[in-house]
Amino acid sequence: MIGAVRHINPTTGRDVDDARRGIDTATLDDDTRHAIFEANARPVYPRMSAQVPTAAL
Repeated sequence: MIGAVRHINPTTGRDVDDARRGIDTATLDDDTRHAIFEANARPVYPRMSAQVPTAAL
């Protein structure tokens, strides 16, 4: 994910806009996780389907 802030938190050493870390630690079912990481992106980037196969979850 691309955020507006490019800054490293000196305490954690991670980007301050690291949304993936929050999503990974959230309690989500497989369908929701698939929607966040893949299913929402395919309609926005239709050429992606020709380049990237569907992930097996």
